[in-house]
Amino acid sequence: MDPAIEVLSLTVHYGTSPVLWDLSFSIPRGVLAGIIGPNGAGKSTLLKTILGLIPPAVGGFRILGKNFEQVRTQIAYVPQKGAVDWDFPITVYELAEMGAYARLGLFRRLTKDDRALIIDSLNKVGLSDFQNREIRELSGGQQQRAFLARALVQQAELYLLDEPFSGVDHASEETILRIIKEMVGAGKSVIIVHHDLETVKRYFDWVVLLNTRLIGAGAASKVLTSSNLQKAYGQQFTILAEALRLSQETA
Repeated sequence: MDPAIEVLSLTVHYGTSPVLWDLSFSIPRGVLAGIIGPNGAGKSTLLKTILGLIPPAVGGFRILGKNFEQVRTQIAYVPQKGAVDWDFPITVYELAEMGAYARLGLFRRLTKDDRALIIDSLNKVGLSDFQNREIRELSGGQQQRAFLARALVQQAELYLLDEPFSGVDHASEETILRIIKEMVGAGKSVIIVHHDLETVKRYFDWVVLLNTRLIGAGAASKVLTSSNLQKAYGQQFTILAEALRLSQETA
């Protein structure tokens, strides 16, 4: 079976500065994969390049064994919170409804089954009682769950989430993680940009570790070695490792 994503000698520039340099790796289907690295490593840029939002300077990628345009409707994207205009006047239900149009096309009339799927997705993320509220009225965790509902309605094969746990409360994080693991259990592929090293091994089956260049890609237990983390994070990792050691000693 073709990988969920295959990246081939990918280089991406902002102006004359390389943000991603000569990346080659693949992520198998049906895994929960994390894209890990320090700030400025190119994690979000990688997702946006895969989505066709940023053109590569060199190289490319294949998604589910095909070109992006061939599988566009099979990819669902949950952006970073900071990339969303939360003042846009749209309700939680209308946001989830957008997932159906992403799958069917803008000019298709929604069926009773489509609307049932929207309600079911809102139930799964715990927002059925908030469906008539505007998204700006929600808490940070509720906002992330609303976007996850939109992705669920799309019924995609590949889900790309850009830091979905950032700025959310613990209950929302656990809800989001549970739903994502259920999706993977149903055969979907989920790729998440993630920044919290403490939870990486607990959350992810597969990891892509990068800092402009690829440090490693594979099973989390094999990639997340002290040597690789030192290469990716440098002094940051040394400080974090010491903080974790001290917290374990005082626990």
